[in-house]
Amino acid sequence: MDQIYEYYRKKDNSKAHRAHSGDFEFEGLAKEITRLIIGDACHDGWVTKSSGDVGYDFVLRVDIGTKGISQVRQVVLGQAKCYRRDQRITGEAVDRVVARLKRGWIAAFVTTSFFSDPAQREILEDDYPIMLISGKQVAQTVRKYIYEKNITLQEYLDSLSRDQSFKSPEDILKEE
Repeated sequence: MDQIYEYYRKKDNSKAHRAHSGDFEFEGLAKEITRLIIGDACHDGWVTKSSGDVGYDFVLRVDIGTKGISQVRQVVLGQAKCYRRDQRITGEAVDRVVARLKRGWIAAFVTTSFFSDPAQREILEDDYPIMLISGKQVAQTVRKYIYEKNITLQEYLDSLSRDQSFKSPEDILKEE
């Protein structure tokens, strides 16, 4: 995890206008990690524009069932935070992405750090439809992926796209 954090911290330091360490570039990896964890039912989406925080950083779609009237499509709103390993994610940070969800949508919060115990309890007690993906799970998913593809960590991180979109999350429901 330290190598991933350092990769994005260094990229971020080369961009003096960015306020949060690594978040901008990390969003592409967070989107990919979420897609890999969800599996084949997940369709690729986009990373949101970098200026102006709208409460989420990427959009994906999950298709359940077969095409036509036997299929349900769900929006996945994602939040990405590239923090040091010792900097916890609080319930307030999680609440921000949950507040953006519409009926039937789900969320994913991906970080290089960890979620505080109170934040985890809040998610469970309130039954929020959100996946919490900690730094440990990010590292495990990346390790498995680069092993299967027989590539280096550097090659993988360099290959990730930062396609930005100005679309509404609802637009992903219309895409094929």
